[in-house]
Amino acid sequence: MSERILTLEELDALEHYKIIADEEELKWFYDHCVHPLKRNEAYAFCLSSRHKKLTDEERKGTGIGRSEMLDPTVVFADAEGNTTYERWKKGIRAYECHKETFTTKEGLPFPAKTLVCYFHINPCDELNVISDLKKYINIHEQELIDSAIKDIDRANEIANISVDLQNVFADKDNVNSLLENFKDSFKKRAKALELKTKESGTSQSLYKMCRSLSKMKRLQFDNVGTKYWVDFDMDIKKDVRGTETEQYIIKIWTDYCHQKFGKGKFVLIKTGGGVHTMVDKDEIRFNPNWFIDEFLHFVDTNLEVLDSEVSKNAIPYTNVFVNGQPKHYTFSKLAQDNVEAKKGEPQLWSNWIQLKDPQTKDDRLFYTPSFYIDELVYNINSMLPCVGTYQYGNVVRVLNKEDFD
Repeated sequence: MSERILTLEELDALEHYKIIADEEELKWFYDHCVHPLKRNEAYAFCLSSRHKKLTDEERKGTGIGRSEMLDPTVVFADAEGNTTYERWKKGIRAYECHKETFTTKEGLPFPAKTLVCYFHINPCDELNVISDLKKYINIHEQELIDSAIKDIDRANEIANISVDLQNVFADKDNVNSLLENFKDSFKKRAKALELKTKESGTSQSLYKMCRSLSKMKRLQFDNVGTKYWVDFDMDIKKDVRGTETEQYIIKIWTDYCHQKFGKGKFVLIKTGGGVHTMVDKDEIRFNPNWFIDEFLHFVDTNLEVLDSEVSKNAIPYTNVFVNGQPKHYTFSKLAQDNVEAKKGEPQLWSNWIQLKDPQTKDDRLFYTPSFYIDELVYNINSMLPCVGTYQYGNVVRVLNKEDFD
């Protein structure tokens, strides 16, 4: 039986952070999408707080920066090389800690509406992580040596100035004239000894060296091991999220992926801003960016012909409403001219469609579906909100489980 989904208010009232929202959803994702680890691999998670989810008023006094990536967690196979659900899940459970563990700069808990738990869908290569960590340590080790040498030179110069000043004051008869003559020289020498920051280079390099473990965790996301999945990230414009228009675009995208890859070859994941689509890497036999361009053309040029009467198959447009009810128009033709071009540059296709009003018979221009796609990109870093967890208070879910039955 699934656990009850909590509201934002309930999540914020808890003493501990609540990250896992639906364990059945999480288990399904693990069973169908998470591959066993090789000996040199690990899986990585990262909890993040995104300030963009707060209003200016809500952000005041919280101490939340633009985006805060909290301490990553890394999950390895056990001593026998086995990868299990319970072991993998611990990477997320580690974030369900007391709220004093992770706080803003003002010492406050992060609001639930800002939190998202990212999962790196492909394993990380630990040998490459170690190699990069060695480079990091060597760089800062050399910086530490160089800074120490500079500190020694600085200390010697301070000693020399002290000796010179002692010699000046030793000549009691001429001390005033000597001080006047050497005043500018002493000022320049003292100015050269001033630190550019509040602490010395040695102190800064030592700090970076001592944070090597933290650096190792963050290097996970730069070193992919076996690549099982390719991810496409589609963001829907805010004003149509949760509407028929969003549902229609996702349906067309799903049908398009079925045509290209077949059932069971991709996983459609609904997030707060749109959908992530994990595609089996072996199915990508083309440039991913061409695939995106082809879809955007497809969604605008393969529109169904609409009847003048209301039809279940009618294309929904959010700006085609009368008295709050959707109004459907007869498909006439795509606008031939680029009515609106971004930054004055011609577009490959129009973002407008010409529709005939069934009552007035007048032609009117409306946005085509691609207009409502804010962004559709090949997600190179392969990090996405983990299925079954809370993302800004909403549950991340898989939309096409039936494809895997």
